Amino acid sequence: MTVKARVTRWAPAGWAVAWLAVMAWHGGLAWHFFTQGARALADLDDPAGGLHLYAAAPALQIGPLAFLVTVFLRILGGGPALLAAQALGVAAGAYLLWQAGRLGGRISPWAVVFFVPAWMYLAVASTHVDDVLALGGGVAALAAARAHRAWAAGLLLGLAVDAKPWALGFAALLVLLPDRRATLRGALAAAGTIAVAWLPFFLADPRTVRALHFTIVNTPLSALRALGVTDPRTPPWDRPAQMLLGIALGVLAVRRGRWAAIPLLAVAARIALDPGTNKYYAAGAVVGAVLWDAVGSEARFPWWTAGAAVSLFAGRSMPMPPAAHGWFTLVYCVACVFLAAPGRRHDGPEETLKTRDVRRCRRHLPNARGGPAVNPELLDTGGTRFTDHRKGSEMFRPAIGAVAVLGLLAATPATAAPARAHPSSTSHVLLLSIDGLHQQDLDWYVRTHPRSSLARLVSSGTGYRNAVTPFPSDSFPGMLAQVTGGDPRTAVFGMNFQTVSTAQKLPISDGQAGGYRADGRTPGPVLAAAALDFVDAQLGRLSAELARQHLADRTTIILSAKHGQSPTDPAQLTRINDGAMLMWLADRSPAAAAFAQRFLPGHDGTGNDITGAAKPYTASGLAHVYSGAAAAGFIGVRPGDERVPDLIGIAQPGVVYTAKKSKIAEHGGNTPADRHVPIVVAGAGIAHHTVDAPVETTQIAPTILRLLPPRPGRAGRRPRPAHPAAPPLSRRGVRAVSPAAIHPFGHVAGRAAARRRSGSPTAPRSRPG
Repeated sequence: MTVKARVTRWAPAGWAVAWLAVMAWHGGLAWHFFTQGARALADLDDPAGGLHLYAAAPALQIGPLAFLVTVFLRILGGGPALLAAQALGVAAGAYLLWQAGRLGGRISPWAVVFFVPAWMYLAVASTHVDDVLALGGGVAALAAARAHRAWAAGLLLGLAVDAKPWALGFAALLVLLPDRRATLRGALAAAGTIAVAWLPFFLADPRTVRALHFTIVNTPLSALRALGVTDPRTPPWDRPAQMLLGIALGVLAVRRGRWAAIPLLAVAARIALDPGTNKYYAAGAVVGAVLWDAVGSEARFPWWTAGAAVSLFAGRSMPMPPAAHGWFTLVYCVACVFLAAPGRRHDGPEETLKTRDVRRCRRHLPNARGGPAVNPELLDTGGTRFTDHRKGSEMFRPAIGAVAVLGLLAATPATAAPARAHPSSTSHVLLLSIDGLHQQDLDWYVRTHPRSSLARLVSSGTGYRNAVTPFPSDSFPGMLAQVTGGDPRTAVFGMNFQTVSTAQKLPISDGQAGGYRADGRTPGPVLAAAALDFVDAQLGRLSAELARQHLADRTTIILSAKHGQSPTDPAQLTRINDGAMLMWLADRSPAAAAFAQRFLPGHDGTGNDITGAAKPYTASGLAHVYSGAAAAGFIGVRPGDERVPDLIGIAQPGVVYTAKKSKIAEHGGNTPADRHVPIVVAGAGIAHHTVDAPVETTQIAPTILRLLPPRPGRAGRRPRPAHPAAPPLSRRGVRAVSPAAIHPFGHVAGRAAARRRSGSPTAPRSRPG
């Protein structure tokens, strides 16, 4: 064997090992979702677990098969379970490459080069077991359908959907089966497999239907935005459209004899219409592209695989405006549609094994090395005419090239942006919201970890020690307070961490106590090690990546929290079996509200404390109850506004409304522990400073607008913030703010008064809940 042959044979393996090492260094980014879901699925006694999993947590858009696999992997223990999941992903990647080579007769080493980084990111760095199983099952189902094994194809397709619902887009592969009866058998097998996995959840808890309507943020980088869909979250038609478009394109591709394009078209439909822009999505497109380049394209270079890897995976790291990322993705997805477009017919379902043998030997024909030309369409294939696929591939190369050209054009303004003259040295803002983080938590961690990333951030920036959130101190109001008035589509990026909040709520996790120690200030082992250490590590990674991309000197980091959590003192805990603080009554008459206001303060009962022992409570656990005009005045709007709850109850300190003993803390209340959160602003030109004056998280948005360079609107003016009454943060804490802001509800009343003085209408408020 020559040196060149040895290199060609072993280089892809070395490339894969190198990327495995790189991705494993900080691997398992999404693994906690699977472990938490698997733990809940296995706990049949938990009212939020077992068959109630998706009803209690509709955000878990992960199939039960993925959780079931994780249940068995967790038997190995924490670290070994993660390694086993990553090994499963690597093995699935090897299987996909083998299957593509088996179906196509060969696979280009260049396809492996482009495949490995994207797949390793999915399988090792992210450890998305659901997508790994869905892609593996989908390609296995396609191979079974190609071999006319109806029951196997249907079973494997059903298992893929059981791992990840979007795999339903592969359903077009059933059309590959030889006749209608076989297609029906495959469809029945798929439907039965899907029903066995999903139907028990819907029968046990009808609220599981909520998972079908769960929405995510329509990010500025999405192809959906490039299509002109500006809905802030997933449109109601989007998920069905993804499935139907993927299936329709797949069926059309089969009719055109391009069955190998089914996975690529299904994933392209998903990505083109998905509001999310997770980097691991690219692996699905790369898998489909590898299969098409191996089976459907006769080009020696894997153009489709290269296009998917560059535009969808590597393109996410290219410096360009957010909208350009969306167009970059959309162009490649639209190019994929040409695979299903009318044109020269490729080998269809009637292709025989003898035809595949002809394809395998074509590279040895004389014309491959400059000999006499041979027309492959005239080769005897036992009744099947063999079509040269190179013509079709060349037709699509301009579309692939357009992706690269668009990327270069889109990157140009991003490269030129720093040259614009502006007194501010900030061109990016990284907003980090740590759910549940109190000022005391940050103080403790910085004091006990002086060399941590959080300590470096605090020591280099300005800290606002008396910051409060609005009421109710819940997730949606808290996040709106931070970002309203900014323009996330152009300059603001960030993330929200829930690990601290979860560690504060859980009574126990992996055998260790959650929440705080007996003094009510020192974090317990789960909160300290599993949560705060994790946040600190992620902050370090973000800072390092900003430095690597030469953005550190132009990025301001703002760290805060949407809400706090209470109680922090375990002895103060009183758990009451379910309840609410904001109520809309079925009977909205004044008499019904008056009755409820009389009944709640007079209702006494028995809850339980931190140990689970009985603990009496009074007045339904409420300190104050507001109804009617009093509720409207409490919120700061006019009486009669239907969006105001009929009743607003302020919980007593330490009261947590929860099912039995599932939580030891909660947010949404009005105690200092609920609303006292930190704000730290650090970046170029910001000196270390401590501000003790009272501020609010609503001031983060105008602060971001002040930090960023002006972005002229249609009239050449900077867009106005949604809440101009909230001033930016300053070294003095508050600029031109009413003294009423010091009162816990002063900011609400003060702004309502400011609107009345200015004559502007009351700002609309979304209904809590």
